[in-house]
Parts: sequence; structure tokens; C-alpha cells
Amino acid sequence: MPHTEKYSSIAEKIDQASYDLLLKEEGQFWGESTLDAMAHGIPPWVDICSTDGFSRPVPGAWDDHQMHHVLFGESLAFFLTEVNRYRSAHTLDLGCGAGWLSLELARAGLHVTGMDVSEGQIDTARRYAASVERTSAFGSLQYTVADLSRLALEPNSYDVITAWGALHHIADLDHLLRQVDRALKPEGVFLVYDDIDWDTRNHVWLGLAYVLIPGHEPIGQRLKKIYRRFMYGEKIILSASERKRLPRDTGADSPFEMVHGEDILDLVGKYFHVTHLKTSVAMSLPMFLQISKGPDCWARRHRYRILDVLKRIEDALIRLGIAKGSMALLKSVKKDVLSISR
Repeated sequence: MPHTEKYSSIAEKIDQASYDLLLKEEGQFWGESTLDAMAHGIPPWVDICSTDGFSRPVPGAWDDHQMHHVLFGESLAFFLTEVNRYRSAHTLDLGCGAGWLSLELARAGLHVTGMDVSEGQIDTARRYAASVERTSAFGSLQYTVADLSRLALEPNSYDVITAWGALHHIADLDHLLRQVDRALKPEGVFLVYDDIDWDTRNHVWLGLAYVLIPGHEPIGQRLKKIYRRFMYGEKIILSASERKRLPRDTGADSPFEMVHGEDILDLVGKYFHVTHLKTSVAMSLPMFLQISKGPDCWARRHRYRILDVLKRIEDALIRLGIAKGSMALLKSVKKDVLSISR
């Protein structure tokens, strides 16, 4: 079954007034989430290279800078290696949020426009960008508020277009990708890193890791949770009561969370030629969260070492096809350029 058959555009299901209301809620949700986080330091989604301490009493799922480097550092390095071929390029960062990737691209010498639906996120990005030290290699950086489902871009206007963790939030993704195809220059590149949803195989590997890795919970309690997971669908990691205590950056209340998943691969392939595709993250992220939220124990003290080992294991399992990566890294070019080059 094509991935697109599992998802349908939210824009096709609701009227315009309802869509506008949800869009406003989406922007406010992420803006307020980041503003709350900024009271405790500089979170990774504002500046992934920040050396300032960031800590809040009840940490959120995405708070940990070191976790980001272990799980997503390879994909970020891929992005930066690719854009280095486009020195001083005009770059569009779609769904830029609070601006961390736009900032990294500008640090790499690109002239970057970051776009996001959240006025609060864009305000945070602008204020933070104005405060960072800029070297002579720094390109340029500007941010703008935009609904990516209604975007209209100028033809052949960007050398590089990026989207990191954004496409699974876009109501009319088909429209956005048509605009990306329109705006990308003939020799340009479209880079994507996004959530493509989970798979039953991942739950199996997560359950196995949950049992085998020593933690604060007795083995009998862990086995009982796994049994209830497979019998009744209960959560192993982050129960409903636990989620209520988390900060608002988990995405649980985002109106457009996961309106797209696996169909991202089909839709990108519809408009572009994908020259690189790699998936990652099968069970390491939720396992890391489980270890981190517990009381002090051996697993928590060694959580980064455990995370690194889990990532290596799941990368091997994904290559063998017995686990499924929930995150996809794609490099794409225009189809018409490919046909001309042939």
C-alpha cells in the first residue's frame, strides 16, 4: 500500500474557519512552549550549539543538548556538508521554529530566510539571533511568519531549501512541495529530515531494551508493563499521568502533530528525485527518555553511553530490515534537471 493512502490532508477535512482556528492554536502552542523553555536557559531548538546551561525542574522530551548530538548529529552534519557546496547560497528554511537550523546555516555562510507559522517562535528566533556573536564567515539571517500550506514562492529563487522536523506538521503538504519545486533553482538541493512515524517492530525492540537495560523499576514491574502494552495497548514509556507533568514542548497538544508520516517519502518522491535516503531512530529516543526521567541509578548515570550503544544497535537493525527508522533523512534534486543531465 502506498504511504499516501494512510494519510489524508487535514485541509480536505475541515472548513476554512476551523483550519484558521487550528493554525492559530498551532502557532500559539509552539510560541508559548519555547517562551516557557527560555526561562530556564537556551534549549536545543533555539541554539543546538549553545554552551549555556539549560535545565528546568521537569525536563521535556527534547531538552537535552547531548541527546540531540548523539541522535541527530550525523544528520545535521550531512546537511552542513551538503550546503558547503553552495557557499553564499540563498537558502529557505521551512518550518524553522525558533530558528536553530537557520542559525547553523547562516553560521556556515549561507544567506538564510527562516519561515514558520508561529509568531512567538519567530519572535524568539529574531531576538536570539540578534544576540549571538557573528564571525566574518557568517552569512545573513532573516525570519518571516508564514502559513506553509498557503505559501507562494518566486520561481528559481533559492539554491538550498531545508525542512527539519516540519513536513509532518503541514496540512497541505502537496501544495508546499509544489512551491518548493517552483522555487528551487535548477542546480539546487532540497534537504529534509523528518518524522515518518513508528512501526510495530519498533515496539518489540523497545520492549526488549526496556527489559534488558537495568533501571530503577524492578524487572517484574517492567515485564508487567510490557504484557499490558501488548494485551491492552497501554504505554510503556510516558503514561498519561506522566505526560501531564511534562512541559508543553512534547507536541502532545499540537493541532497538526503527525498529520503526515510515511507519506512524506511518497510526496517528496512525487516532485523530486531523491538521491539520498537514510532512516534512523527506532527505539533509542523513548528508551533514553525512560532512563532519564527515573531516579538516580546506574542506567541514569550512564544514559549517554547507553544511548550511543542503542543507536549503534538500532542502526544495524534498520540496515538489516528488522527494525524501522522513525526519522528519514533525504537529499533531493529537481526531476527536470536529472532528465536533462541524462
